[in-house]
Amino acid sequence: MFGPLHYERAKTLIDASVLTTYDIVRLTPKFWNFHFDMISARDMTTFIIATIHLNLCIDTNVSYICGEFMLTEVEHGLDTRNLETRVTMLEDGSFDLHSPSADAAKAMSPTTLLASIPRLAVVFARLFVSGEDRGVKPFVVNINTTGGIVAGITSRILFVRPGTKPLDHSITTFDPVRLPPEELLGPIFKPKNSRDAFLKHISRVSVGTLSLSIMGVSAIKIGNSIAEGDTLVLSIRLASEVLGQKYNLPPPMDRLHDLARLEYAMFDEALEKIASLKGGHRGTEFNSDILPRCRPLIESIGQLMAYKAARGSDAVASEVLGVFEKA
Repeated sequence: MFGPLHYERAKTLIDASVLTTYDIVRLTPKFWNFHFDMISARDMTTFIIATIHLNLCIDTNVSYICGEFMLTEVEHGLDTRNLETRVTMLEDGSFDLHSPSADAAKAMSPTTLLASIPRLAVVFARLFVSGEDRGVKPFVVNINTTGGIVAGITSRILFVRPGTKPLDHSITTFDPVRLPPEELLGPIFKPKNSRDAFLKHISRVSVGTLSLSIMGVSAIKIGNSIAEGDTLVLSIRLASEVLGQKYNLPPPMDRLHDLARLEYAMFDEALEKIASLKGGHRGTEFNSDILPRCRPLIESIGQLMAYKAARGSDAVASEVLGVFEKA
């Protein structure tokens, strides 16, 4: 079920992107084009790993480690300003990172040894200096090496749904973990406006949300191409059977309406063309002259049916119907 293949693919994808720190920080077109890569529809898990690494944690120059972003906790999702994970500054200037309760465990971020490479994470925790709460601040934390997980860190992998390509989402606790002074990102003092400072710390979350949602564009493109093929095949079959008079569709209630007249005109033109063909519906002339008409023919039927349904509904304004007619 789980395997390092996703991480190997993510590393290859990141290396091939040739993104620079400037691209990531400045959100250049090159950065956004990376997220439109069609490979995201092939392996979404790989793309999530790559996006978290690039956008939320570190840049591509550190391609020999896997970067993670650890913000939310088991009991604190949308209210992340109330995080319980604590970092206490010690007398020598180093820090003590720990989870005071099970509710403070970091949720979802993949922190297992599955990647087979070292993991580095930006961990958000509440900083205390001499008993004073200095607010939520980000820290750089080594999660594991190729030899194993760092002492004091516990990673519990979450269950997955069968049949999916899962990411090794985990519940992670710190009990405790010693951090050197340089692992604090940003100033140590208490901010004048804790809200603004916190939003500045997590400013890349909004970018990450947008970049991850872009994956849907590739999936929609592929879905549309598949659906377009299905629609074309169904249109050819239906139009061929109707033109071959294997059965008749119910006539429109208002034959004088412009949409109904368009439908009749298109079918009459197609029938006249069929009458002049040699070889019947299996000949080359049928393929070249009739098949291209099939989809527009069926679309004309669908447009009239949609219009009739909308006109009979109180939920559709007359102005909308007018726009539809003129279109």
